[in-house]
Amino acid sequence: MTTSLSQIIQTAGDFIIFGASSSYSNVAEITAVTEDIEQTSGTLIRYYRWSYNNNSYSQWVELSVESMNEEILYLDNDQFWVQFKYELLEEGNVTINSVSLEVAAQDLTIVAKPIPTFYSKEKGNKHWPVRMKSFTWNPYRQNESIKLQKDLSFTMNQIYGHEATYFRAVPITESRDVVFLEWTLFNVSPAKCIKVVVPENTFPEQKLNHNAFGVNFELPFEVHIDKRYFESIFGHNTHPQKRDIIHLPLTNRMYEVSSSAVIGEFMHEFLYWDVSLVKYQPKHNRIMSDEIKNSIDSYTTGIDKMFGDELDTIMEDITNPKQLQETTSHFDPVRQYVESESMSIQETLLNYHTTVAQYYYDLYKLYLDTHNEYTRAVQYKEKNTFGPDKDLAYTCWFRNIEHKTISKDVLSVALLENELTINYTNAILPYLKVGSYIGIGDSNSVNFGVFGEVVSFDEDPTALQVVIKVDDYILQAADSIFPTWKTSTNLLSKEVGRRNFLWGYDETLSRGIVIDTFDMRYIRIKLNSDIIWFPFTTPLEYEHWYGFVVNILNTFGQVSFHIWERQESTEKTSGLRSVLKRVINNLPNIDRSVDINYEVLASPLHLTNIRLMDVSLEEDEQSSFLNKNIVRNSSHAIIIDNAIPRTRLPYAGKVK
Repeated sequence: MTTSLSQIIQTAGDFIIFGASSSYSNVAEITAVTEDIEQTSGTLIRYYRWSYNNNSYSQWVELSVESMNEEILYLDNDQFWVQFKYELLEEGNVTINSVSLEVAAQDLTIVAKPIPTFYSKEKGNKHWPVRMKSFTWNPYRQNESIKLQKDLSFTMNQIYGHEATYFRAVPITESRDVVFLEWTLFNVSPAKCIKVVVPENTFPEQKLNHNAFGVNFELPFEVHIDKRYFESIFGHNTHPQKRDIIHLPLTNRMYEVSSSAVIGEFMHEFLYWDVSLVKYQPKHNRIMSDEIKNSIDSYTTGIDKMFGDELDTIMEDITNPKQLQETTSHFDPVRQYVESESMSIQETLLNYHTTVAQYYYDLYKLYLDTHNEYTRAVQYKEKNTFGPDKDLAYTCWFRNIEHKTISKDVLSVALLENELTINYTNAILPYLKVGSYIGIGDSNSVNFGVFGEVVSFDEDPTALQVVIKVDDYILQAADSIFPTWKTSTNLLSKEVGRRNFLWGYDETLSRGIVIDTFDMRYIRIKLNSDIIWFPFTTPLEYEHWYGFVVNILNTFGQVSFHIWERQESTEKTSGLRSVLKRVINNLPNIDRSVDINYEVLASPLHLTNIRLMDVSLEEDEQSSFLNKNIVRNSSHAIIIDNAIPRTRLPYAGKVK
């Protein structure tokens, strides 16, 4: 594929996005990306992203042939689409003439698949032989002529009639209404195969009529059914009646009887029924078994079957029940449990005249009240159903609260595999408990730090010893920054501020999802037993609001995070400024669902506008999404929580 561009970019921040209109299929290897670019100055950075359905795309990844082969062909899909992004980081002059993508194709053996065989469950037609007595023709003997006329009508119905499936709607005796002279309930009998005669063998046209009440068939449509023939199938003294249901396989349409009249064309003898048919409409006063209902449903296709999912999505987007229903002390559409209503603090978060939030959760107060315990603050009604075929996007606004702790001198440390033993002399660590997090640093190395979860400790204050479990990633980072830290004599220890954003994890099964930050230096995403660390390249400020977005994409095997902040008021814009972002690839596609409700734990944090979506958020959509107090596409929302306190309205039970 060669794309001719001849586009010029000169201003810092300018970029060009382009891609092929058709997909690549049967690709064994991506061999090269060839560019014809004229560049006199400036720094040009290249990205790419891909899709397997030309609808949803992955996050932008820096362009390289090795990365494309590793990431795009990772899931072994039959076809893919690729888009490229060229961005100018500083003032310059760049002309992009053409870009070529070269791939190596692979031969696929076409396997012949069996053609589906259509079949019918109908048993066939009932045969009712005509028994005629021999007679001598006498035009003046009317009884013989009448009998001949009836026999001919009966025979013609059997020979020239069209097959139909007939459901009788039999009135229920107890439902008669003597005032309006009608039946109110009908019991639908099992279907029987009969034949009906179409006058002049002329069916209505197949076109449809559209009116204010929906779609209707071309009318009128009448069929004839011989009187004796009908009674031979359904019993003596029966006849077609209103609300009977009939399906014609020849036209594949479902009708119901609107009216019927008996016709006597010879000597006023009743020969056949003239039945008027209209389009079938489900009615609640027709009672039918599940077997009959399923049989009728197999013949019909209604709006609910054709557009049901789309209609449900539109209605949920319009009504937005997760956000617009009033929450009371007895009803909350989103939250199962709130530790304390006093956690919801009223404070308007503005972004240049845009109201982003009006309340936030003060999780730090609960953290202090429980003596630094990561206890449950909010529990949601939704359970963790994060299966291998799903994507998740978590967003919120947060404000870090500085949790002041006292540093203690460390006598020595000893590392055995992932367990670090810390020895103190005459030290007391307040609120020390198993499950809390302790870290050590060096007074001579600002960037160095090791922290982990407390596994055990010796409470002797004269020779305190604490054992913490440290992740491999943290140990590797510490060794790269300060290789001799284990023998340093300037080590200090203190409690590490862990801040929880989302909890849906079963520690017994080691399954689920957790999103945390640690000591304002790392973001930790825990997916089952896999732990992904994102280091902060820029330290975040305390008492400052940030927008937070995490995408976990099983579709593309990616995890990404973005942190945004409001711009200065002098900029006169509500657009957010990107602070941090990063993408991790090769995410294993496994089931992370667990029978546990999503929660938020107490920690030194203020939190609001918590959103959990079942679709990813593109980078160019995140600023607009974070600015919205009301979620528009709520049909994709799993959790929408604006930290609004519940109203204290009195409970009114249902009236019986």
